[in-house]
Amino acid sequence: MFMLPPRSSSLPPNKGLLMDFSSHSSINLTISSTSISINILEINLARTRATSHQLQNSIVNFNSDIILMQEPYSRAEKIQGFPQSWTVFPSKTNEAAISIVNKNLKPAIIASKKYAVAVKLQTGQNPTTFISAYNSPHSNIQETLQELQDIIMSLRANNLFIASRPDAPPTFERGILKGWPYLTISIQGIISKIAKWEVSEEPFLSNHKYINIKIESQIKTITYNKFKTLHGNHRKFLNELKPSINPLLEEIINSQIQDDINKPTSHLISKIKSDMPARAPTKPKSKKLPGPLPGAHPN
Repeated sequence: MFMLPPRSSSLPPNKGLLMDFSSHSSINLTISSTSISINILEINLARTRATSHQLQNSIVNFNSDIILMQEPYSRAEKIQGFPQSWTVFPSKTNEAAISIVNKNLKPAIIASKKYAVAVKLQTGQNPTTFISAYNSPHSNIQETLQELQDIIMSLRANNLFIASRPDAPPTFERGILKGWPYLTISIQGIISKIAKWEVSEEPFLSNHKYINIKIESQIKTITYNKFKTLHGNHRKFLNELKPSINPLLEEIINSQIQDDINKPTSHLISKIKSDMPARAPTKPKSKKLPGPLPGAHPN
């Protein structure tokens, strides 16, 4: 964007016009969207080695990228039973953990508390914070709730919603006993990206069931042509452009309204586009559009 100097002899001292290149972006820019999906698996492992081994086979079927775990198997105060290729983020008591299975994901630890752990990932266009938390039925739930509140407050996440399906089958079964002890909570912006939330019927070596979650996001990419002149061709280009400069300047100086200045802007861009490729090949460049939007998935 270029602003005409207020001291222009043809414009009042307090008047300026903007050269608006945005309406001409299609001349040199291409905006495309790419869909990506992240598969999240949530499970209570009941502190056994057998469930940890079974989980390794299950993630192949679910094509999981992230695992939100409660009560993982641990020994000598360390979570065990998983491949070294997994990146595991435990809570301080190992009651909850988050495991990153997909090596292409770059996690950043946000918080590790007594009963909760939070990790941030770049999920498509926006970063998302995943939280795994667990509170034993025999413990005081207020402490866990306070930890969750502290993490959520630090993320400035407001207006949380329950993303779990109200008609979902029970996530816990023991004989005739059934329960729904696990919740997926999210901000509104993330709920719209949850393409799947389901309780799996796949057999598991504990009383708990898998919860399979799929998030779909769009990545917008700008592709533009960068022209580079070599071996003195820039002088040839300027010489070819020079005859058009004075008429364009005259149009700009005589501009009184925005439409008047948009015309020479379009002419200038078209002239550059027509003359430049003859001087040098184009070099494509890509740039991802920023737009942070934090979210939360407490469990």
